[in-house]
Amino acid sequence: MATEGQAEFGGAENPEGGYVLYDRTSSKRPFSAVFNAFRILRPHLSGFRKHILIITLLTVFSAIPLLATPWLAGMIVDILTSSVKNTLAEKVQLLSFCVFILFTIEIINFTVSYLRQYYSTAAGQRFALNMRLKLHRKVLNARLGRIKNLAPAQVSCRAFDDASLLENMFFSASGGLGALLLAPFSFVAITCILFIINYKLALFTLIPIPVFAFIVFYFTRHFRRLTPAVKQGYSDTESLFMRNINNLKVIKLFNTGGCEQEKFKKQHISFVRDKLELESYLARFYPLINLTVFTGILMITLLGGIKSIYGGLTAGGLVSFVTYLSFYYLPLSEMSRANYVLQNLAASVERINEILAIEEEPQAVEVILPPMQGNIRIDGLGFSYVPERRVLENISMHIKSGEKIVFAGANGHGKTTLLNLLARLEEPEKNRIFLDERDILDLPVSHVRSNIAFLPQENILFNDTVLNNIIYGNSGAKADDVRRVCVLTGLDEIIARLPGGLAAQVGEEGSLLSRGEQRRVCLARTLLKPAPVILLDEPVAGVDGGEMIVRNILTDFPDVTIIITAHTAPLAIEGFSRIVEI
Repeated sequence: MATEGQAEFGGAENPEGGYVLYDRTSSKRPFSAVFNAFRILRPHLSGFRKHILIITLLTVFSAIPLLATPWLAGMIVDILTSSVKNTLAEKVQLLSFCVFILFTIEIINFTVSYLRQYYSTAAGQRFALNMRLKLHRKVLNARLGRIKNLAPAQVSCRAFDDASLLENMFFSASGGLGALLLAPFSFVAITCILFIINYKLALFTLIPIPVFAFIVFYFTRHFRRLTPAVKQGYSDTESLFMRNINNLKVIKLFNTGGCEQEKFKKQHISFVRDKLELESYLARFYPLINLTVFTGILMITLLGGIKSIYGGLTAGGLVSFVTYLSFYYLPLSEMSRANYVLQNLAASVERINEILAIEEEPQAVEVILPPMQGNIRIDGLGFSYVPERRVLENISMHIKSGEKIVFAGANGHGKTTLLNLLARLEEPEKNRIFLDERDILDLPVSHVRSNIAFLPQENILFNDTVLNNIIYGNSGAKADDVRRVCVLTGLDEIIARLPGGLAAQVGEEGSLLSRGEQRRVCLARTLLKPAPVILLDEPVAGVDGGEMIVRNILTDFPDVTIIITAHTAPLAIEGFSRIVEI
């Protein structure tokens, strides 16, 4: 087996959990994907049409003065080398006029370039902000079961790397689609000028065009295949790296560092293999284009020089022709890279659209609803994450307002799923769950969650202070209420030992607190939320004195409907109305 430093860049399996979006074995990527990308982007660019138009016009204006420069340069050469009997004063006057025009053109070019650079940057940043806000809003509003299929690193990569590519594509001052759209017009304009200068010599400038076409045709199919593969490979590699950081403790405990290193190496080798293959084609593509350009210029210079020697072309005309010729092939070079640029665009748009197309939760409707009392009725509820396996089957019960219920059962029996359905984190079937005798699906999601305080199994904390984590979502809470929930959960004694007390930092994902301390903070946050229904998913797992905390909660919230999940019936059973086996 090859060592880490001698790994061969052959095929590699994607690591488990990798989100494969493109078929890397495909030899061809349909060009229709480019048209589909523009169709997807149309609504997102609707508010920026004016900006794109202005940037395009500024790009055109910046090209017009440059078209006059070779002509004036040729005039200067002809003035200096002309055998016409002009007086020295007339030659100086003509030369001064040409120099003045060149200086004026440069001033215009400077002004237009400044405006284009500033305006394109401002518009591009606004577009990137708008796109990232849409992606962030989509992530926040997406159904939980849909968005969790994507790793956080993949979402982040699409929101920043791919969005930045779109920004540069549409709003770049020096490249992007503006330059691609301008290239054909520049090509036609320079062609006309060349034919005006000398139509016989201009015919020879068309000889390299078939060579350009062949080069572009040959490399196009490779760009179509490799561009999306490289993008996805980068995202998969970053995602695997972040996964290993998040799971570092488990990796260490199970001594699987070597295995994970091998997985990461294989994934990275797969990415590097595609990247190197793409770069190998790019490394040949652009030099071949440049070689074709240089060969064309040399050929025309030779022919033009011979023609000038025999008097068929003035020295100034030759200078103008050769200078225009160097500009003439630039649009061809720009057009030759159009396919690679457009395939890159299509890949980024499809990756971003993977997020934008995720199904959202139903949005809130402006309707006045009476305060929720806490009555819950479940009628024949069933649920499955996949069709082959039902997690819940024919669950029916009635929970009165203020009742205290325990959902007991072994792992995998659907206790957490049932709480998720009550909190609308998962979508139940119609006419299966009723809150105060109203179908939960007929109620706005925001109304349901505003009236339910839910503690999930995971300890989810923000990198902030203890206080800000407790009052999260309830920033207007009174100090007495904060103190009360801290006492209820036994958090007050812990806070007293922390440097800074409530102002102490909890660290990233609560890393500065023990697991039990994290649980108490999360529980305090849940209890602080004023709601007629409290759902607690194994609230005191791993917490010392859990029985006392549960008893305190039951006593302190006598009128609130409380549902607690547990593997077995809790010892503080006297506080519960009943135990429901799930």
